[in-house]
Amino acid sequence: MRALPWTLLLPLVACSPSQSIPVDDGSPLVVNLSPLSGEALIIRGPSEFPAGTHILPPIGGEEDMGVVRVSGQSDLTLDFRGVTFEAAASEMPAIGVRGRGLVLEDCERITILGGVWRGYAAPITIRNSKSIRVREVQVEGFWREALESTVTRDSGADWLEPANFLQPDWNDQYAGIAVHGSQDVIVQGCQARAGAIGVVLADCREGLVVGNDASFLSAYGAVLVGGQSNTVAHNSLEYNVRGYSHGNYASGQNSAGVLVVGGGQGHRIAFNRLTHSGAGIMLYGVGVEAPTHNRLYGNDARHSIFAGLQSHNTRNTLVQNNDFSLCGRFGVHSEADIEMVLLENEVADVTGAGIGLFSSSKGSLLQNNLLRNQIGLEIAWSQTEVAGAGAPASKEHHVLGNRFEGNGQDLVARDSQALVFAGNQFIGEKQRLHTERIQAWIGPDEDPRSRPAEDTVVGWLAGSNGLQPSGNLMGVSLRLWDGEMPGPLKLAQSLDPPRIPGYPDSGGRVVSDYQGGLETVVIGLYGPWDFPSGEAQTQMRQPGGLFSSLRWQARWFSFDPETQDPRADVAVWRALGDEPLVRRTVDHFLDPRPGEELQKRVPPVRFGLLAEAELQVPTTGEYLLSVVADDGIRLWIGEEQVFEDWTWNATREEGTLLQLQEGTHPVRLEYFQLDGASELILELHHAFRVR
Repeated sequence: MRALPWTLLLPLVACSPSQSIPVDDGSPLVVNLSPLSGEALIIRGPSEFPAGTHILPPIGGEEDMGVVRVSGQSDLTLDFRGVTFEAAASEMPAIGVRGRGLVLEDCERITILGGVWRGYAAPITIRNSKSIRVREVQVEGFWREALESTVTRDSGADWLEPANFLQPDWNDQYAGIAVHGSQDVIVQGCQARAGAIGVVLADCREGLVVGNDASFLSAYGAVLVGGQSNTVAHNSLEYNVRGYSHGNYASGQNSAGVLVVGGGQGHRIAFNRLTHSGAGIMLYGVGVEAPTHNRLYGNDARHSIFAGLQSHNTRNTLVQNNDFSLCGRFGVHSEADIEMVLLENEVADVTGAGIGLFSSSKGSLLQNNLLRNQIGLEIAWSQTEVAGAGAPASKEHHVLGNRFEGNGQDLVARDSQALVFAGNQFIGEKQRLHTERIQAWIGPDEDPRSRPAEDTVVGWLAGSNGLQPSGNLMGVSLRLWDGEMPGPLKLAQSLDPPRIPGYPDSGGRVVSDYQGGLETVVIGLYGPWDFPSGEAQTQMRQPGGLFSSLRWQARWFSFDPETQDPRADVAVWRALGDEPLVRRTVDHFLDPRPGEELQKRVPPVRFGLLAEAELQVPTTGEYLLSVVADDGIRLWIGEEQVFEDWTWNATREEGTLLQLQEGTHPVRLEYFQLDGASELILELHHAFRVR
């Protein structure tokens, strides 16, 4: 413990939830608090904890109240440097289910300095406070969930729902550092590891998240929920990712380096390292709760799984001077956005579209570099499940002064109206453009008879170097540029680069230290492999789990649904297995007809499957059974039927928790396929998921 002047050493005092150590507000003394295991500490004055590791388990029945509590205090420094708090004496839990660590509420001008918080579901929670400083804090082993995706299967159970942050019961969502309903909170120089969500600012104003390292998390590095005028800058928020298996699938499952969700306004996301995440930055609006007037500047979001920027239902977003290169599917994916400005961004070597504007309107693209992408720019009306049937029209985009070079196709556009192209450069060896149903846009006060010929309209696409873009346009109307910049673009050009307190002014962008490609993203059971830490490489769940070691004795047979419908008379249908088309011993069911030989000998429709095996359960406990099927399935373990969906239906994924005893158990499977697609995936894993 550091020597401090006027330090009063008090005897060890048991601090139960109803007791505390008071300090005279007029006294210059600093009180040395020695925590006792299993008892909460309520702080009501200047305090210093002795250095070392302290085991402070959450209080039974009061897990959400915190093991260290500060309420209604002001002008304090909580000096935790050299102090480690652990939720349990045993090894750090994998999923951090042991309540909250420090809870601070209704406070003003408090500094939390240093300290390590390990194994708590929510290490630091701040509510309804003002002018709080959180500096040099380390949180690890906090809340996260086991992932159900395997090397070959992108499980729908793992997909994140950003809109959940707007639900009342998510207002106090677990995170490494969670701040709610507060103003002027600075989180600086902190580190978060082995968790799901690094830092959350929910309904906060004028907060600053700066100089932190919240990387290798399984959901988000930083989250802004609603609020106003918060800044996330100069952070390392990298490898915050799920939903990736190299060479198999790349979805990202809505994970991101930074998530902005709900009706937040005036936020700044600047100079952050956001590489190798599901999305570098995700902006997500829900109905009228739309992010508005937010600014993204100077970020490095390369190597994102889905998109460097993934934006949905936003208004007036300024995206300037960012690097969205080398992403898996999109550099920028904009859906249902209005008046987004994309200015001076680098978007190169994307395996899909560099910039995709879907059901968005009034976007402005100026002086962006779109280089060597499969598609440079894609504009379309998209009636996707996310956008919904009422998705806005795709219209009124201005594409001005951009550089298109080396793209597979420079431009793909369909079902979009009033598009303006001017001053662009199209550079490449093959300049081929296919057009169909292209016409001039005619305003409500214009005479349709004045519409120019299609060849003239297509000529409006020509770049400043006289060349046309390569690509494909269908069902598009174009406008001839009148020389006027759109209002949002004029405003964007007039702004200086963001100024971040404590950092020199800069108009450039940051560059990540992690230069490896997407092959460096390895997802384990609880999240991404933290390879810089030196930990052993983690592996994803293996397909099938405990079922992958079985030897299934299986029979396939055909049936006539008119006379042998398994839903009407299962006994008649089951008897057909006595004279099957094929008998085989197989080691998994990740397909109802595993292997080329079975796919040749068993028809793709109107077939049945009966199979038996012996399952070895290693330890007594809870297990998660995951079933993907099209069409009907029944499954027994021992004498118990553990799953049934004996219907004709589309492909669906379901999971159920089972309590299984250690030992050997017989397993029996029945499956039928009527028509359409056939799918059957059976997996059984230890149930680590927190539900």
